[in-house]
Amino acid sequence: MRTHQALQKKSSVKKAIAPDHALSSRPFAAQRKPTEDQRKPENKSLESTLGEFAIHNPDGGSSLPVQPKRAIGRSGDRPEPELSYLQKTNQAIGPRIQRVFTVGLGKKKEKYINLSTSIPEDIRKEIRARTPRVIKVYQVLRAWSKSTNTQNFDTWGEAIKAAIQEASQNERMSTRIHEPEPPPSPYTSSQQEEIDYLNTEGRTAEHMKDKAVWNELKIHGQLGEHGHQQELENKGILYEDANNFLGYNAPGIDTLANQKKAFGQSKMHIAEGMTVEEIANHYITHLDNSVTYAQTFLKSVLQDTPVGEKRRKSIKKTAKEWKNETLTKLVEFFDSDEWVVPKNDLSDVLDSTVENGKVKAVEPVKLVAEAMQFPVPSDVYDYLKTNFSSHINSFYQLPHTVDWYRKVKLGMKYKINKPIKTEEEKDADYV
Repeated sequence: MRTHQALQKKSSVKKAIAPDHALSSRPFAAQRKPTEDQRKPENKSLESTLGEFAIHNPDGGSSLPVQPKRAIGRSGDRPEPELSYLQKTNQAIGPRIQRVFTVGLGKKKEKYINLSTSIPEDIRKEIRARTPRVIKVYQVLRAWSKSTNTQNFDTWGEAIKAAIQEASQNERMSTRIHEPEPPPSPYTSSQQEEIDYLNTEGRTAEHMKDKAVWNELKIHGQLGEHGHQQELENKGILYEDANNFLGYNAPGIDTLANQKKAFGQSKMHIAEGMTVEEIANHYITHLDNSVTYAQTFLKSVLQDTPVGEKRRKSIKKTAKEWKNETLTKLVEFFDSDEWVVPKNDLSDVLDSTVENGKVKAVEPVKLVAEAMQFPVPSDVYDYLKTNFSSHINSFYQLPHTVDWYRKVKLGMKYKINKPIKTEEEKDADYV
């Protein structure tokens, strides 16, 4: 214990220090006690008296408000209930959109709701109360939350109801039974175009008539005839279809063309099993029979009948318009009584003669026979060019092969109402 003398010594030291000494201005110098009014009032409820204050935003702009710490309740108070996911979401977006549940993007491209991949339990219960398809409905809600379109609802219930409708519609669309697509066409576009022409506006459609008399060889001929005329048109060569120009089923020729080889004879060979070589040999036979075909044609033109006169006039007109050398030479025979004779006398007039042991065709027959041309498939033409080059000018190359035309034939609609043997008797060298 301090003695009385020690206390007196300490007191005497304090008195020795002058009032104006430097230590008298130190912060820990003795201070005046606060008055009663300046004392802090007692906080009975322990509530915080701090108000909102701001902190500096380092990124610039206005200060950010900081919410004061929540007040501490008295002991014994009931615990504050935990907010659900829906309540927290509604509270978070409430001030911005006036308590309207929104999914999507706002004006400032801010996503109000961005649902996660896992389904919150609160949302699961809300959906389960309305439908068992929880996952499908939630997928719609989540899609909306990531969409650029804005979806506004007053409550989660309305949002889920709308999502159920869209999920059901999506399910119907995905399970809708569609008509089976037709199998792909076995034909190329060019083959299909040819088939459509011949089955509709083409001439082969005529054989479907009740009184039409057709056989398979004529179907083949139509393929060759149309192919020939189409190629002439593509090359800008003027032509006339003999069936239209000289009358239906004009004998001897099928096409009249504005070229030196003016008379087209379409005898198509596309029978299954025939090789290119066999088909080429048939065409050589046709070339040997060109005199016979020329006689058949001239018999229909030179006959002294109204039909013959009409055909001669048509040829004269065309020869003048085209200025075709071959047709002009043919027209010279039309004004001679030597060649224009009654129908029954034509065979004697047009028959070939024999000179020095050789068969010689009369002048008009020779002219037509030498100007006759046979359209053939491209692969057959290549074979003839290689093996019968001296006769190649008598053949016209079609754009497609034998197999191409065989496939077109498979797509054609036709009926055979005349035995092939009748055609063979009429033209034994056709097949």
